[in-house]
Amino acid sequence: MSLAGRGVVKMPDNEDLYSPEQVRDQVQTWLMGEGWSLSEKAHEGASWLVQAEDPAQRRLLVGQTKSPADQVRIQATVVVAADHREHFEALPSEVKDAILWELRFRLLNMSVDFSGIGEPLERVTVAQRIYLDGLTKDRFLQRVAVVKNALIAVIWSIGRRLSHLPAPSSHGDVLIH
Repeated sequence: MSLAGRGVVKMPDNEDLYSPEQVRDQVQTWLMGEGWSLSEKAHEGASWLVQAEDPAQRRLLVGQTKSPADQVRIQATVVVAADHREHFEALPSEVKDAILWELRFRLLNMSVDFSGIGEPLERVTVAQRIYLDGLTKDRFLQRVAVVKNALIAVIWSIGRRLSHLPAPSSHGDVLIH
């Protein structure tokens, strides 16, 4: 019995039950149903990879890893604008440390994996993964929302702390890898 039509891609004891293409098609259907625009990308470490952009132009990468083959990764990267980087580097070291620790704890509380929160502050990547045995529409879209909110939290946190510069919008300075 296929569960895919009911929003469920279940991978019990047999990972080959659903091919990567079937998982990709289901994930794309769910994202498009929520208003995301999609474009396919290539990546050597992924069975498939799509860039998803919401109506506010926030971009995420969603893909099924080749190893381990039973997970879908949802990721976004914020590239800190050059003027913000320069201003950040000019801050006293204790202020920079406070900004970085605040951002680390904020993302930790959001339950996302993250990297790049250090000096130099050039790019911050946030991500979550979902394993195929738990892949449902609800669980997947909840993780998409968490990654999107973490992306916004990074942009707003940096913009707020460097407030004498124009704050970046919630969709600016975003680059996906």
